Amino acid sequence: MHLTLGSPRQSQAVFYALSFFQLDSFAIPTPAQVTQTVSPPCCHYCLTDLHNYMKKVIFCLMFLLNISFLTSCTRPVQHSDPFYNEHGDEFSRLPLIKPIKAIQNGSFSPWYLGLGNPIWIEIPNSNNVYYVYDLVKELEKISVKNGVVMAYSSYVDKETGAYADKEAYAYILDNYYHWFVIVPDKEIAKGFHTEDEFLEYIQTLDIQNPDWQTPDEAYDKFADTGCLDWIPDCNQQ
Repeated sequence: MHLTLGSPRQSQAVFYALSFFQLDSFAIPTPAQVTQTVSPPCCHYCLTDLHNYMKKVIFCLMFLLNISFLTSCTRPVQHSDPFYNEHGDEFSRLPLIKPIKAIQNGSFSPWYLGLGNPIWIEIPNSNNVYYVYDLVKELEKISVKNGVVMAYSSYVDKETGAYADKEAYAYILDNYYHWFVIVPDKEIAKGFHTEDEFLEYIQTLDIQNPDWQTPDEAYDKFADTGCLDWIPDCNQQ
């Protein structure tokens, strides 16, 4: 999962606690006050002031820790359909439209998006040779609108060239898909080589401008709140 240094609520709690710490009644003595030389008869008062100051420091630290503990224990929203819940797996799992999801195998690993239905591309002038897209590898951005999942990746398959026919591989590279559209309810998965082709197709689905976001951005929100705009019961919370 992401190494986060806390949720926005935790950051807000820290800000409030530090503001509270800096009130006049909790003012931190300036260096001049701390290092000021005092005569022996005033030592008792000096120790008393230091003792009171340390109690204030300890109180504020405990206050800060308690708020941080309470906010960190806040559980994300749980949904009626388990598919949309955070599963606490070793890998990061981002639910899109059931059963489509994106997976990241480690915090610094690329995201992968399963297409649901593989896309088979027949290589021209070949003896029934096909190239298959079953994943969007190294996923860079996603958008979900009207029950449609849209995705983009600049990834190009360089491994197939090691064993594929040169002409077939050249065709694959020249026409490699970077934009993808998935309509789970209709079991549709399509890929496009150019953005213009992609935009033209999504207009047939009544989508004009995708609201792009990175998988990391979407996952951070999901891990923190358990909700995303496209999750069915999130708008009912």
